[in-house]
Amino acid sequence: MSLRTRLILIADLLVIASLIVFGAITYLGVRNFLYDAVDQSTREVPLKLDGAGEAGPGDGRGRTRASAYVEIRLADGSIEQHDAELADGTTVALQVELPDSLVGSSNRPDGPARFQTVASDHGPFRVKVSRDATGEVLIIGVPFGEQLATLRRLLWIEMFVVIGASLVATLIGALMIRAGLRPIAAIEDSARRIRDGDTDHRIDTTDAPGEIRRVGETLNEMLDRLDAALATSRTNEERMRAFVADASHELRTPVSAIGAYAELFDRGAADRPDDLARTMAGIRRESNRVTILINDLMTLATIDDRPAIRQRVDLVALAHDAVDAALAIDDRWPITRHGDSTVELDGDPGGLRRLLDNLLANVRAHTPPGTPVEITIVTGAGVVMLTITDHGPGLTDDQRQRAVDRFWRADPSRTRNTGGNGLGLAIVDALVTNDAGTIALT
Repeated sequence: MSLRTRLILIADLLVIASLIVFGAITYLGVRNFLYDAVDQSTREVPLKLDGAGEAGPGDGRGRTRASAYVEIRLADGSIEQHDAELADGTTVALQVELPDSLVGSSNRPDGPARFQTVASDHGPFRVKVSRDATGEVLIIGVPFGEQLATLRRLLWIEMFVVIGASLVATLIGALMIRAGLRPIAAIEDSARRIRDGDTDHRIDTTDAPGEIRRVGETLNEMLDRLDAALATSRTNEERMRAFVADASHELRTPVSAIGAYAELFDRGAADRPDDLARTMAGIRRESNRVTILINDLMTLATIDDRPAIRQRVDLVALAHDAVDAALAIDDRWPITRHGDSTVELDGDPGGLRRLLDNLLANVRAHTPPGTPVEITIVTGAGVVMLTITDHGPGLTDDQRQRAVDRFWRADPSRTRNTGGNGLGLAIVDALVTNDAGTIALT
């Protein structure tokens, strides 16, 4: 069952229930009014004795009610009866059964009495049964057919009103609900277009009411985020493919070289001391290259997932150790340090040391021997700034933008003597970013 149908049914049920409740209240109110009016009319019937000593309706109080049925049951068991005379001259006698008990007795017309409806061949009568102080039972009945007919007509009218109102409510409700759900239908059409491939389509919320507009805006925001996530996923997938291709390219050369040295060994190098020494040295050299490359790849693969090791670190002391190690490796690049004497921060000591070693190794790889290097560490406004400056040839604007890309080397020849494996600055960038820092190359 559609939402539109359910809403129409709910509206119809509400209308019908409301009409039934109000109709029942109206019917009971009119019924009680008519019953009370007729009961009161039985109290107002005047009585007199005729010439024969029989009781009957008359002008004892100045009015005549010939249409009233009067019956007096005396204490000795005799009955005095006056039949009702209708407008067409018909007389009506009633068969009235007395209630089981009559509460109290009074000679007053408005004294205690029991009322009941009695059927006859000429229509129903409303009958009052009361007892006077002498023990006689007085029964007075008046025609009640017109009042019951009025109640039946009222009941039929209310039934037709309920049916007509439900039909009108169905028609008007269908039109109003159709108009109210038009924005939802528009959202449905938009969702269908997006499902069919039009991912750039968005829901128009210009003329939508408040709730539906917010739903549309939320869906549009969700679609924008999905598009961004898909774009990021595609970018990451492309980067991963490029990364795997570059890693394969980097590994292929040393692995091929190791295979070539092994083949040279099989062809008799083991029996020639000079060839054997050259073969073993080549295998060790290429194995070291493979080991370094694998370690760098593992560092890049796990740097985002490994738990952060944060402790109080003196960055100046770390820089001093890194300078000593760099000069021990090759002292042809003079290094000087500037800035504060002690700079402490919360960070990963291993990662910070790796960062310094990679930057100094990058200087050795890309500047000629004798190029001076300056390390500056200063603090200010809650920020620590580490600057490593070399006075080498520098990079172009395009090279600076790609310097931290994985497997990228400024040397187009891609030789390992000047280019390394292209992961040094990529590791530096990952270490800085992972430790909530920023990096810039000028």
